[in-house]
Amino acid sequence: MSNMDNVAFAKLMLRWSMVKQELDDIEAAISEEVLARGESQYIGYTYAQYSSGRTTYGWEQAAQGAEVDQAIIDKHSKTTVSVSWAKVCEDAGIEEAPVVGAPTPKVTIKLKEK
Repeated sequence: MSNMDNVAFAKLMLRWSMVKQELDDIEAAISEEVLARGESQYIGYTYAQYSSGRTTYGWEQAAQGAEVDQAIIDKHSKTTVSVSWAKVCEDAGIEEAPVVGAPTPKVTIKLKEK
């Protein structure tokens, strides 16, 4: 059972929301500065990693625009097969399956948008 009364718990959650908002504001300011500097920054135990991002190429659009021969497209195409094992078991009259992954409890704390 709980170790905290409702008032103490409410105060703790309110304090968390205020600190979280302050940290989010600080993170945004740090990110803006790192982007302006264009390189990762190490200060104390804090590391702000800069990434210039990844270029994405439109290879499909380029091939379609060039009207590539279908044989070349077929040569580099893959077919993926998907099996619904639950449906297979249902049709086969199998009513139970072993548990292969148990749920893991977790807590996510978020601020609602203002």
